[in-house]
Amino acid sequence: MRLSSILVVAPLLLASLVAACTDQTVDGFPAVPLPDGGVADPDAETPPPGEEEVGAPMEIDGDPTKGMLLEGTVIGETAAFEGQVLVLPDGTIGCADLGDACAREPAAAAAARVRTNGVIAPGLIDAHNHILFDIFDGSDWTPTMSYQNHDEWPKDARYIEVLDVKQCLEDASQGKPAWCPSKYDGTANHLRCEMDKWGELKGLIAGTTSIVGLAGAALPCYGSITRSIDTQYNGLPDDKIQVSALFPPSRTTADGVCANFADGDTNAFIIHCGEGIDERSRNEYTTLGTASTTAGCLYAPQTALTHGTAFTKTEFDAMKAAGMKLVWSPASNFGLYQQTTDIPTALDSGVLVALGPDWSLGGGSQNILDELRFAKSWSDTKWGGRLTSKDIVTMATANGAQVLALGDRLGILKKGYLADIVVVRGDRTKPYDAVIAATPREVRLTMVGGKVLYGDGAARALGAYGPACEDLDVCGQAKFVCVSEPANTANKLNQTLAQIRTALETGMADIDAAKPAAMAPVSPLAPLVACPK
Repeated sequence: MRLSSILVVAPLLLASLVAACTDQTVDGFPAVPLPDGGVADPDAETPPPGEEEVGAPMEIDGDPTKGMLLEGTVIGETAAFEGQVLVLPDGTIGCADLGDACAREPAAAAAARVRTNGVIAPGLIDAHNHILFDIFDGSDWTPTMSYQNHDEWPKDARYIEVLDVKQCLEDASQGKPAWCPSKYDGTANHLRCEMDKWGELKGLIAGTTSIVGLAGAALPCYGSITRSIDTQYNGLPDDKIQVSALFPPSRTTADGVCANFADGDTNAFIIHCGEGIDERSRNEYTTLGTASTTAGCLYAPQTALTHGTAFTKTEFDAMKAAGMKLVWSPASNFGLYQQTTDIPTALDSGVLVALGPDWSLGGGSQNILDELRFAKSWSDTKWGGRLTSKDIVTMATANGAQVLALGDRLGILKKGYLADIVVVRGDRTKPYDAVIAATPREVRLTMVGGKVLYGDGAARALGAYGPACEDLDVCGQAKFVCVSEPANTANKLNQTLAQIRTALETGMADIDAAKPAAMAPVSPLAPLVACPK
């Protein structure tokens, strides 16, 4: 990140830390009596719990293979409450309710009781990522100027070099550099599986359970770790999501999507549009309407537009009229254009907004938790606090599910929904703030479809794959992560974290040995999380 960016972002983050919150009322916490016999204002600032309460370890009793009864502060469908979430052995939610109501469910009798001493939230949904780029970070490429549109920055010389590295290691069908070592040629030799898994792991440890990864042709190895939600390997019965990172879409693509809308094969279409800050970028909304043979058929409730940075009230009103949605990536917008999408105007127009970190290059965020904090900071300093912490958490949960047309099974802690869950350590009297303040160090547990794949070291008994789960130090905090499916030897699904890391580090070392002399090194591999220094 260039110096001017650092000087702007630092006060944004500071403002976020001191901003007051008004959406943190938690049902089940007793009212605070005042000396005059009255009751404290629930919206007033309350002292945070002591370190003992905030940092108390999870307590586990029973056999998690028979289900789990999670206890803590629950971010429910409409509000937060002190209660429980019952996770059934089939990977669905059997109950999410106040107090000990879930404990009275028949299925709870055999379930392990997990006192999380934390905030229990729906798994975070990353609605926009370029996951194969997540082996890189800002040290590999950060913009050195502010751009006007998305056709300008891809011409940057260093970005082109980084793109060459990605295309080499994934064995891209087009654009692969001539100097790429031949050992990465062919389906048996490329590192696309490892690249995708590294990006999924960066998301998993940050509480992400579903990722729109835009990884190109899907591979079976994408069926591990988080949900590769825009592929057929998403852990769901079907895949009715189409994505496009290119604009404009070809006539063939546009017509195909509209045909799929008509016959029900596609329920969600997510496409980059309006990325930039000039008139050309703004006009992309009109261009979208002419991309198909049947004019305007992409203006549909199934369509979500990623970025919309150039859009005004005119475009947002039109999107609302068509039932379209928006995916917002504020950090990368700022890194590339020094501006971001006018979210207050989009919300005033009634457009539903979801979130995604875009990538870890170009000023983007390393994970969605960082993106949540950036969004809150920007709102607090630029928009007078228009977005509450609850608004932003909702963008990364329920709204993300709506963008994916999966709002009937993801994004909410509710009976019958899939048990995609994250638990974070933090101030339980302000649960939405706790989620936004969390880093992978504070993530106590990440569960995908009822399987615990990441968590505190003390909770390793919950790990989905038992002894195959691996220890992981996250910024000085002992954690575990379950990557390898030991019984599944096909399609690299039994790869360990250590094997994935070694393959990628070797690949980058090979690149550095083969690259042109004038090209800067690409090693080391970007870490799963950059810890504060």
